[in-house]
Amino acid sequence: MSLPTSGELYRAYQNSTKKRFGQHFLTDDAILGRIAELADIEDETPVLEIGPGCGTLTRHLMARSSNVTAIELDKDLITFLTESLVPHGLNLIPGDAMKVPLDIAPGTVVVSNLPYNVGTHITFRLLEHGDIARLILMFQKEVADRICADEQSKAYGALSVRVAAHAESSREFVLEPGAFRPPPKVRSAVVKLTPRATDLSKSQLEAFHDLVTTSFGKRRKMLSTSLKGKFDKALVQEALEDMGAKSTARPEELSYEQFCELARRLTT
Repeated sequence: MSLPTSGELYRAYQNSTKKRFGQHFLTDDAILGRIAELADIEDETPVLEIGPGCGTLTRHLMARSSNVTAIELDKDLITFLTESLVPHGLNLIPGDAMKVPLDIAPGTVVVSNLPYNVGTHITFRLLEHGDIARLILMFQKEVADRICADEQSKAYGALSVRVAAHAESSREFVLEPGAFRPPPKVRSAVVKLTPRATDLSKSQLEAFHDLVTTSFGKRRKMLSTSLKGKFDKALVQEALEDMGAKSTARPEELSYEQFCELARRLTT
């Protein structure tokens, strides 16, 4: 029994009796294949997909690996996937990806068109696991730009630096609204995240995230000013100068590595 095509899955779901709201399905096989290719998976590679929708991307992943798990919250989609893809070997977990236990096997590849409203929250939950090999994730383009931004750029901010603490990131390609059915009002982009280890201790990592969030919360102010409620202004200025930055530096002027160094110096 062969896997249904992406078109067959989309048409079958759209022809069901209940009207759908707020769901945009990726149906272009060339793009779906490109995303699956980025995942770089083999026959038994453990794959996790969050929010599989009607399974158009799922079936491309299943064509490459016999070990695909999907987490889905929508009851109608759970019923549809149980009938259409579970018989072909899909391991389907009903539930909220923010709440269900994530039993992630070593070397797992995560591939997902994440829900825009909780995409970054799910991403950080995934990045906390040490067993993930890489993540191929789709975001709203503006979010993808922020995740992958370099210092001094307009998109660079707390999200850029906090993701960098867990993974190297690259924006792979942009998807126009017409790639989806029905078309959304925004552009999307596919991002590749490759997890990396940090040499920050637990307390330093907590300080790092606090520093980054506080600093970019007042991004027009100098770091020594925005952090003065937590650290002595002179101490921050001294730390910045010692690490080769200007004592008057603003948050967008510091790289991820410099924020790490600042966390080390201020938590010593």
